[in-house]
Amino acid sequence: MTQLSRGHLLRVLSTADNLDSQRLAALLGFEARADANADSSGNLQEHIATVNDQHSMPVLHTVQKDVRFWYVGSCLPVEDDASSTKESVLLENESDDSQKGHHPTQPFMESPLFGRGEWQNFWDQVVLTQHMLSRFIDVPRNVKRLAAGKPVTTLLKKTRRHWSHSTVFIVDRCHALRPLWSAMRDAWLSLQALLSDDQLVSFYLPTGPLGTWYQMNERGAGREHDIPDRAQVIMLGAFGALESSEVDCSWQHLIQRLRDRGHSVVLLSACFIRHMSVPVLPLETRPPKQWQTLLSALSQVWRPSIAQLRALRRAIPGAGLVDELLVYNHVDVSTAGMSFELKQEALLPHLQAYDEVDDNTKALVRSVAQSWQNSLGPTIQDIETLQRTLHLQPSLKNYPRLQRLAAKVARYLEGDEQEGLAHGLLLSMLPITHQLEQADWHAFLTVAQRVALRANQALPMQHKELPDSGGSTWLTQINQSLHWTDNPGNSLLRLGPSPYCVQRRQLLAHETRSEPLDIIDRQWHWQLKTMGKPAWAERLWSDNGVLYAAHEGGAVFQLHPASPQQPQAQWQCINNPWRWTSLIGVDDLGLWADLSVDSTTYRLRWIHPGTFTMGSPEDEKDGEKDEIQHKVTLTQGFWIGEISCTQALWKAVMGENPSSPEGDNLPVESVSWNDCQIFLESLQQRVPDLRLTLPTEAQWEYACRAGTQSRYWWGDDFDERYGNNGYSTKPEASYPPNAFGLKSVHGNVGEWCANWYGGYPNEAVTDPCGPSEGTGRVLRGGGWFFDGRSLRSAYRLADSPDFRYALIGLRLAGGLDPQASAGAATAARWTRSGQTSSGSSAGEQARLPREE
Repeated sequence: MTQLSRGHLLRVLSTADNLDSQRLAALLGFEARADANADSSGNLQEHIATVNDQHSMPVLHTVQKDVRFWYVGSCLPVEDDASSTKESVLLENESDDSQKGHHPTQPFMESPLFGRGEWQNFWDQVVLTQHMLSRFIDVPRNVKRLAAGKPVTTLLKKTRRHWSHSTVFIVDRCHALRPLWSAMRDAWLSLQALLSDDQLVSFYLPTGPLGTWYQMNERGAGREHDIPDRAQVIMLGAFGALESSEVDCSWQHLIQRLRDRGHSVVLLSACFIRHMSVPVLPLETRPPKQWQTLLSALSQVWRPSIAQLRALRRAIPGAGLVDELLVYNHVDVSTAGMSFELKQEALLPHLQAYDEVDDNTKALVRSVAQSWQNSLGPTIQDIETLQRTLHLQPSLKNYPRLQRLAAKVARYLEGDEQEGLAHGLLLSMLPITHQLEQADWHAFLTVAQRVALRANQALPMQHKELPDSGGSTWLTQINQSLHWTDNPGNSLLRLGPSPYCVQRRQLLAHETRSEPLDIIDRQWHWQLKTMGKPAWAERLWSDNGVLYAAHEGGAVFQLHPASPQQPQAQWQCINNPWRWTSLIGVDDLGLWADLSVDSTTYRLRWIHPGTFTMGSPEDEKDGEKDEIQHKVTLTQGFWIGEISCTQALWKAVMGENPSSPEGDNLPVESVSWNDCQIFLESLQQRVPDLRLTLPTEAQWEYACRAGTQSRYWWGDDFDERYGNNGYSTKPEASYPPNAFGLKSVHGNVGEWCANWYGGYPNEAVTDPCGPSEGTGRVLRGGGWFFDGRSLRSAYRLADSPDFRYALIGLRLAGGLDPQASAGAATAARWTRSGQTSSGSSAGEQARLPREE
């Protein structure tokens, strides 16, 4: 009986009645797609169509997820910071009475958006002058439109000035407008005082028109259909236009629906809005110009309130309401209810930016900040002063109150006192502690570290002084996440009791999916990454927590994770069917193999099959007419030289060197296409297991571009750091590689290709080999004598096969070893039968890992 896969099991079970097919698919490691035209191409490894649900038309398709495996990529020792051992004394002989019974006052009062008199003016000037649509057809206007030949979709109705008996007030109460919430409520109360209860219907929308509608004068939820017929609708908010000045689609659709129902709509906008068909009255007419200054001014106050943000904004000349809202919603700001603060990683940059603000603005900001600080207790004043001077490297000895604060918290942590205001203050100032110099503030930061650890907050001392003794735990992959477990089986990494996560700046969570993941544990810095199937591999699988990859040629590699003895993860070949290789390996750029002749080594890179656009676009600078762009698909992978053929390799095979100047590491030059054929034949006799040839023109450009479409693989401007167009040839090993690992494909020497020169087709082609005959063989890559236009990825040259010149060489290419390719199936069979290629049992020779 053949083996059953999870796909077969899913197909059988999905036919059962009363079974949730989607949940079943998820349990078996698949994801469900309700697309009747689902495609199983690309990374989809299996595709199964289940029976139709009786109540839905689409067929449920499931595809196996693109599995990624975690591995330990690097392991480096953590540099010892001598400053962590410095000691300082916390003052404990004075009681911290600065906060007893003290509560900071609120010196700033918000002014309402609309007072009662302002609403009356708005009502008289805007609402009562609106033209409302009546129920009567406007015959003259319709006849005039027909006479003009305009299409008629709806009949125009007569308009009349109208004061609606009902008014609807809709408030856009999204989180982005949090600074305006109280002002919005004041505006509603002012409008409510102007109108009677039976005239005003009010809603606030926390998540936009598509979310829940709440009635402001009641506790229940409402809905759009609760709007009275032909009511006057007033909307207050930003409507998704705060940054783009374009009203969000959901609000546009709501406005259009209201207008279709005969409502008159007016927008009271907190920002500038364009392209609207209804009246828009902006609360702020000034464009945002000072939001960066306002953002940097936040560094001068500790945990400001929304009221203080408005006071700071009003103190800065030219700052408006939109500046305030942009700052509140900025990525560098962390909000929590009525208070907010600059994030810890943004604090120092904004302190430095504030130093560049002009003195007049600084004086105005300082006046506002000082009035706030005077209302605070002495210890909180010290915290705010400390924040303002963080970039000046303050010393702990200048802050005795903060020393006493830390000493009091330390006693609490030791169990002598109850948690109180001191602990809360130290907890709230943790973002500031991340910027302190650990040498001067070591004793204080030690207490802050313990507070952050108990609160599961970011640690100000990072991984230092965490407990490193106790039981061990193991990090294991479960599905796509990493988990702490007590079971060492299939584990990736053994950790101590307090592993520190660099990305989150706190202890490692018991489950995480963030990638890459940096962990510091017991003086070692580990980096974990995820890996999908490499481009050079045909298969990737895990066996007992160890990763394996197989190449289509039959080679099998095992990934050795990083360790203290091996700083970087490395692939090691455990089954090499390529007898021509002296050494084989994998690096960040892919698979490589060394070809050796006598004592000379030449490295080849494996290029995986794929599709690319060959040629240059019509608008490319210096493009030629014979570079017609067209799609090319290469169905077979191939080997190609990492660099041009060296003089050392040519001399080892041919016994002579035609190049000038000479140098073993320089590319061979002054060779014709016919000379290359003789060289390849001689080399083939020494390496019979590899089909050696010159690359086709399509293979050469595919390998040269390495997935790019620019003039050169690094960009559109020539850069002599990547290619040589100087005065003579240079060694190519020193040039940086492209994404496929090839060096010096632009300049140095031109490289012969296998095919005759001919015109490009206009349509897509597969595995092109050029015309069957011609007068010239293709040359690619240009040479050291050429200018930048002739070194482009798409540039083509050709010459007769017997032509020799001082800047023409070659780059080796090759296909798969036929014997190795045939052996790939044998290697796969080993994983099932437990037999080696020689027929020996698994007990006699090491068996290849099984695939899952």
